[in-house]
Order: sequence, then structure tokens, then C-alpha cells
Amino acid sequence: MKLFYTVLCLVFVVHVQAQTSVVDSLKPPVELNEVVICTDDKDRSNEAFNFYRSSKISSTEDMMSRMEGVNLIRRGAFGMEPTLRSYSAGQINMMVNGMRMYGACTDKMDPVSSYIEPGNLSKLQVHHGAGSSAMGSTVGGSINFELKEASFHCHNKSQVNVYTQYSSVNNATNSGFNLNFNHNNIATRLSGAYRKANDYQNGYNQIVKYTAYEKFNINSSTAVKLGKKHIVLLDVIYDKGINIGYPALPMDVSLAEAFIGSLTHRTTIKKWNDAVVESKVYYNRVSHYMDDTKRPETVIHMDMPGWSNTKGFYSKLHYQKGRHLLQLRADGHRAYTRADMTMYPKYEKEMFMQTLPGNYLNNAGVSAQYKYQITTKYFAGVNFRQDYFEQHAIDETGILQWAGFGFDVKKSRNNWLNSAGLNLGREVKKWQSVLTLAQGERLPTSNERMGFYLFNRADGYDYLGKYDLLPEQALQVDFKNTFVFKKVTLGATLFYHHINQYIYAYVINGYSAMTIGARGVKTYRNIDDATLTGFESSVKFRLMKLWYQGNVRYTHGNLSNGLVMQQVPPLKILSALRYQNDSIQIQLEHAFAANQYRINPEFGEIATRNWHTFTARFSYLKKVGESVFQLNLAVENIFNTYYREHLDWGKIPQPGRNFVVGLNYYLN
Repeated sequence: MKLFYTVLCLVFVVHVQAQTSVVDSLKPPVELNEVVICTDDKDRSNEAFNFYRSSKISSTEDMMSRMEGVNLIRRGAFGMEPTLRSYSAGQINMMVNGMRMYGACTDKMDPVSSYIEPGNLSKLQVHHGAGSSAMGSTVGGSINFELKEASFHCHNKSQVNVYTQYSSVNNATNSGFNLNFNHNNIATRLSGAYRKANDYQNGYNQIVKYTAYEKFNINSSTAVKLGKKHIVLLDVIYDKGINIGYPALPMDVSLAEAFIGSLTHRTTIKKWNDAVVESKVYYNRVSHYMDDTKRPETVIHMDMPGWSNTKGFYSKLHYQKGRHLLQLRADGHRAYTRADMTMYPKYEKEMFMQTLPGNYLNNAGVSAQYKYQITTKYFAGVNFRQDYFEQHAIDETGILQWAGFGFDVKKSRNNWLNSAGLNLGREVKKWQSVLTLAQGERLPTSNERMGFYLFNRADGYDYLGKYDLLPEQALQVDFKNTFVFKKVTLGATLFYHHINQYIYAYVINGYSAMTIGARGVKTYRNIDDATLTGFESSVKFRLMKLWYQGNVRYTHGNLSNGLVMQQVPPLKILSALRYQNDSIQIQLEHAFAANQYRINPEFGEIATRNWHTFTARFSYLKKVGESVFQLNLAVENIFNTYYREHLDWGKIPQPGRNFVVGLNYYLN
């Protein structure tokens, strides 16, 4: 903790000094007139996200799944867990506005993405591999959900957006609003969303039980200008889900509740070539309650609540001058996580244990990224990050549980993690090539270290953590090429990753399972290594009023124990063709996944057959004065295909044919 507070003090000092103006006596300051440029809020750098968001009938998960290298682990119709090139869970960092956040469910039923609605989002930042460690040590990459901020518009105009949508496959409704208004130096943005869905039907027109859910989300952002160089932002999200079904798991969720809050200060330093310094303090908490009362097959009723709360800070600098680009960041956070289980056997006394002992994870880290434009054709970049982690249990019940297995989990585990990368690039006319060499490390998760008889439905085993696990280490090579010719953009990336000390689960003999019907008990160990290879390619073009966007992704994983890597999806192709004019938008989509016979039987995987799906979307826009009305129609899975994706747990099929109708109203 000493290092945590030392870094905090250093950041404060640097930030204060950065705001202190020193006037050169030889060059008296010249006051210039302020020029205001009014623009929309679309981020052109995130084309895939904006392309699919503009259809107005997409969830956060829908948009993520269409981005290069992103797949989803589905345990139901809600709370899909993102993967990056087959990396998942603790191998990737998931953040909101650069803030660390941890789900409260030991079964991963509540990834960070489940608490973010499309109406909250400005952009979705997806970075692959260890070279993306600026915001945290990683081997797999990072996903950052950048929130929309309250914005200042010309003439102090207010903006209003109200929408509603209905889906036939599960009798679902999705309604919400977005408001933005500003006056002088204060701007406020409010958004809200409410979703409710019943159990959906699969491609055989059969009801898939326990796929219903209900949730609402409120987001507010307030921006205050303090002079011409300073702005303060207060952002808050409150999200609540109830009665959420998970057919691939033995339990559902009665309540999933999250609060996310932050206070940000941003300033521009004129004498540093308009460098931007941003500092943030934040707090988030999650409460999660699993529920088996609606499952008739339940033998013993159990309550399984979980909690997490995280407080932290960061300060970052973005400086660019001539051929030089420098980005620095210092950050830290403290996370508390805990999960309980209470069993209520008939005619016997209830039994209690902590499936995840209450514990603290403390972190402090610094990172630097530097890019230099060597010539007009060549550039080079380097990045570095170092993290310090300290973790220990604090709840006596969990400490005593582990003492019986010979582990002292109240004793601190301390780890220093290092990440570094080198980028070399060449750009000739419309062709750009970038070679990335990176090394990264990732910390074992709390489940992997301290999980206590956590049941895994995929393979049917109870899992025990291992407190002395070593961090995974990865050496990675990525080679990316991008070709732009007029209206056409072609991209292709090849990658090879070698992971040392790979964390893998194996069966331990002599232990009795805690869960009724479980096949046995597993724990974790570091095996020698694993390898992951693959490619991603994309095509984008615009011809008159026609737009096309498509991508192909494939990964191939092997373990040093002779088995294939678990949860590796097959070859997948996504395509979308759109016709668009001032009032009409027509979009056709196609998705294809190949057979996946490369499975890991120790993880409980089964082979998956190939499938195709087709979707059609239509929207009509009508302007009436300053108001805009937009009608949205869609037919998803047109041919009512019965299928499941390889990462769908428990053989649960995807939804069948779905008719969607929606209406949007805008006032600018």
C-alpha cells in the first residue's frame, strides 16, 4: 500500500505543476479569439462500432461480437462474456472509461459489459494482445467502454432522443431516452433504458427455458467549464437487472445491481504544445444474487450472493509535437470481492461457507508510450508498463476454510508485473504495415487463487483455487497490413502468441465434491506453455450509396500437455451490405461459422457443426421541422436456423426467427 499512496502523491504533484503557467518574459502573451466548431459526436476511428450502432437495433453485445477478434461466451440470453482471440476472464482487461471494475459473480454471469447499455456509449475500444497494456497488465488485450459525455453545442440547443423497440422471438421490449442540454459553461446529459424479455424460441420453435430477463439503466454526465483550459466531469451509472435466466447454469439471478461513479478533471497545457492532462477518481460497486428457486430440479436450495467494490484513480498525459507522440499514465485501485453460499437441506441445519473469501486486491502501476515518425514512410514506437499487486484475504471464515488445506490466504501475495512492446511501421501511399513485438504478464484471478468449491457446469467439476499460482507470461508477434484505395479499405493481421506458465485446471484425487452430482474436484497449476496462432481480415468499401463491411477471424490453440486449448471458436465470417440515402436504409447481414472439431474433452467441450444465418434490416427517416422520426424494422435469422455457437455452454441453441420493430424520435 505504500507504493499505492506514493504514486498517488506523485500524480497529484505532477498534475498541479502541469497547471502552473510560466510566462516567458521575452514573449508577452497574445490573447486570441476563441473559435467554436460544431460537430457531431461520432468517432470515425471506430468504424465497426459506429457501422452497427447506426442500425439502431443493436445491443452492446451485438456490436462487440461484430468487431475483429471478438467472440462471446453465452450462458443464456443475457450477460455474454467477451473473449479476444480466445483470451477470456483474467487474461483480458475490461474497463469503463479507463476505470477498473470487477464482476461480483464467481460464475462470470455478470461481465462488465452487462452493466453498459448502447445509450451509454461513445465508442468501444478493443485492443489485442500484450502490446495494449497502457491501462493495465495483460496477455490478451483490453476492452474499454468509453462513455458519452455531456457536450457543449452551438446556440445552447437541447438534444432529445426517445426510442422503443419490440422483438417477437421473446416478446421483448426495449425502450429508452437520451437528453443533452447546456447553458453557458454547464452541460448535462441523461440517458435511460429499460429492457424486458420472456423466454425465447429456438429454430425449432421450441421455448428455451430460463432465458427471460428484466433490467433498467440510468446514466448521467455533467460537464462544467472552468475557464478556457479546464473542464470537470461527473459521471454516474446505475444499472439493475432482476429475474435473469441462465439455462446453461444450475441457477438464475434474482438481482444484479451496479453503481459506477467518477469525477474527472481535464486541462490543456498551452506551453506544452496543447498537451492534454486528464485525472480521474472513481468508485464502483456490484451486488449479485444467484437464485435456484425457479428450478424444479433443485435438490437443495442455496443462496449464493457475491459483491465487489473498487475505488481508484488515474492521471494521464497526451503530448504531441512534430514527429514525437508521448503518452504517460499512472494509476492505482483497490478492489474488494467476496462470495458466499448458504445451503438449506431439509430437516437439517443450514450450512454456510465462503466460495470466495472476502479479500483485497491492491494495485499501482505506471505506463509510457512513445511514437517517433522517423521519415515520411517509417515510424517506430515503444511502450512499457509496470504493475505492483498485493492480495490477501480478510474474512475469518474464508481464512479458516483454507487453513484446513494448508494455505494461509491472509498472508499477502505480492507480484511485480512487466509489459513492454515495440512497433515498427512503414506507410507507402495507401499501404501501411505494422510489426508488433510484445511481452506481457497477467495476474491469476481471485477465483484461480482463492475460489472454494466453485462448480463449473461446463465440465461438471467443483474447482478449488491455488494460492501460490504464478502469473502467466506471453511473448507475442503481430503483423498487420492495411490498404486504402479510394473507397475501399482492406485489412489483414497475422499473430503468433507463446504463453509461458499457462494456468490450467486438472483433476485432483482424494477430494469429495461439494456440489450434488459433480464429477469430482479440480484445481489449477501452471503448465509449461501454450501457443495461439491465427488471423483476422476485414473489408470495407463505399460505392455511391452502397456500404459494405465484413471480417473473417480464426484462431488455433494448443497446450504443452498435448491437448488443444479450450474455448477456441472456429473460423467465422461476418458480412453486412447497406444501401443508404437521406431517408432510407436497407441492410443485409450474413454470418457463418465453420465446424469445430478441435475440442478439449477435459473442459467438457463437444464438437459444433457449421451454420449460416441471414438478417435483413430496414429503416425510414422523416424530418418534420426540427424533429426527426425513424421507423426501424428487422427480420433476424430469416430462415429460422437451429444452431449454436461453439462458445455457447450446455448445448443451448440460439434464438430462431425474430421480427423486430422500433421507433426513434430525435429533436435537435
